[in-house]
Amino acid sequence: MIKQNNMPTTVVEATTKTDYIRVAATVSDPSSNINKVYAFALASPLTTAQKDNVTDILNFIAAKPDAVVTMFNPDTGATTSSSSPPSFQVIGFIRKVIDDYTANSDTDDFDASSTYHVYIVTQNNLGYNKVWESTPPP
Repeated sequence: MIKQNNMPTTVVEATTKTDYIRVAATVSDPSSNINKVYAFALASPLTTAQKDNVTDILNFIAAKPDAVVTMFNPDTGATTSSSSPPSFQVIGFIRKVIDDYTANSDTDDFDASSTYHVYIVTQNNLGYNKVWESTPPP
């Protein structure tokens, strides 16, 4: 059973470079360990109902491993974090983009002239998972 997530993502950005999207987040979870933080990009946005169905998102991204990045702490390279400190700063670099949120969708190389929708999936050791939509920097 997937439970609602208590891990607030306090800072999220997706910055477009020439050959990748840089995604940065600060994930906070003072009561548990952060197991993984993933990022992926879609050519079209997810609906609210799609974002809320985390089980389907997890299955979807598992089927697209070349287009999903595991985010990491830029100082240590760690992909997991204990509850001390209660926040986990991570980055990731997306080079492949998923065309559509369907089982048969293709992945394409990042194209700097296109607009993409970037999502972050957070998971902790208590079974909480959440999908976050990134916000571009101002």
